[in-house]
Amino acid sequence: MVRLSRKTLREWILRGCLGSVVLTGCHPVDRYHAWRDSKNVSYYQDFITRIEEPVPSSCTLTQIPESLNPFAIENPAELPAMELSLQDAIQMALQNSEVLRNLGGTVVTAPQGSPTQIDPALTDLNPLGGTQAALAAFDASVSSQLFWQKNDLPQNFSPQGLPPEIADLLGVFAFNQTLGTNINQIQKRTATGATFALRSNIAYDRNNRPNRKYESDFSGFLEAEYRQPLMQGAGTTYNRIAGPSGVIGQYNGVLIARINTDISLADFENGVVRLINDVETAYWELYFAYRALEAQISGRENALRTWQRIRELQKVGYRGGEADAEAQARSNYYLFASQLNDALSGTNGLYGAEQRLRYMIGIQATELRFAAKSGRSSGGSWNSSQQGSTNDLVLMH
Repeated sequence: MVRLSRKTLREWILRGCLGSVVLTGCHPVDRYHAWRDSKNVSYYQDFITRIEEPVPSSCTLTQIPESLNPFAIENPAELPAMELSLQDAIQMALQNSEVLRNLGGTVVTAPQGSPTQIDPALTDLNPLGGTQAALAAFDASVSSQLFWQKNDLPQNFSPQGLPPEIADLLGVFAFNQTLGTNINQIQKRTATGATFALRSNIAYDRNNRPNRKYESDFSGFLEAEYRQPLMQGAGTTYNRIAGPSGVIGQYNGVLIARINTDISLADFENGVVRLINDVETAYWELYFAYRALEAQISGRENALRTWQRIRELQKVGYRGGEADAEAQARSNYYLFASQLNDALSGTNGLYGAEQRLRYMIGIQATELRFAAKSGRSSGGSWNSSQQGSTNDLVLMH
């Protein structure tokens, strides 16, 4: 084997540095300096004060540009109807609720506490306290280590007064050594706390000792290991609860991880129950809004007929057609008309109840179709005898 002297190695390194400088060239790099000219700042002022405008088309949902104006005080019977049963409403709510909504609006006020569909999966796959992380502590692990070492140690030895052949046998003036160690291991932990390991060790040694037959050599051996704790960390119960590497106060065993997953599943089920309850509440509030609107229409029509009859009596001069009676009848009619408008577009009116149901089932607030009752009588759908009553929602302008 050819050995390079230090002088030759230094010459090669110097030649490599000179060659890299010649190939890359020696030109300055044009960098940005704000202090280049303190009197003229126009070359960087436009860059510093530039305002970055966002691109709305890249982050806008498709439902936003297609949305329509909210419903006004108009005849709902003239709007395209969407017959909706309770089962369909619940199904749509479950399909469109990646985040479980509620009528209280906590998604906006406290978004961090709103349950989602992926909460149980996030808890189960948590790398710190999830079930899979707790089970991974008992998986077999493979590790490999490589250590490389160079030694150059001058020796405190003087060959004066000794023959050269004897001086070469006794030692060298500088001890040069290249030492390497490679350790490969596979380790498995059991539920009882025991640890099995199979390890291979390889050592490489190359030095300039004069009494060595070969300048370099390898040595290796296999090692098997078994460890079983007798007190702390022993037993399946402890390891399933606290975990194999449990610290006092920080337990992440399989049982605790599974309990956390069960808690997350229970919270998710509770959120689904609240969602269905809110959907049913919004659905039957819309039903009540329909019935209340029909009652207001009936009252307004009766008030209108009463006013018209009193006006006819007033025209012919019969008893009951007095001016105060006519004014009271007219006032009652306008009162019912005002209450009818509130029942339709007020805070707790038909449009408001319909919007709350839209929010709970996850459809657009201003979709062209208007949620109406279904003619099917199965389950929680509207009674078939009430089919077509939306045609009675005619307002008098």
